[in-house]
Amino acid sequence: MSTIAKAWLALMALTAGTLAVVSLASHHLPHGLLAFTVFTVAGVKAWLILVCFVGIGRDARGWRTILVVYLMILCGLLVAFNAVSCASAGL
Repeated sequence: MSTIAKAWLALMALTAGTLAVVSLASHHLPHGLLAFTVFTVAGVKAWLILVCFVGIGRDARGWRTILVVYLMILCGLLVAFNAVSCASAGL
């Protein structure tokens, strides 16, 4: 099996796993923990896409760093917005 096929299967498994965890535990876990779980899995998926599909590996260290920092900032902003909206809604 090729690397791209393995990466695609891993992405599908991560998506299904995240969906199962969030739908089963959404009423039992705090929203912050669910958001952390979703964004952590999204980061792993983004890493797989960058390495396996885009081809940003060890040779493109600068580009990889820029994209990883961008993804971290994006996830941090989304978590912050989620926290503000949950706080304003009283959750």
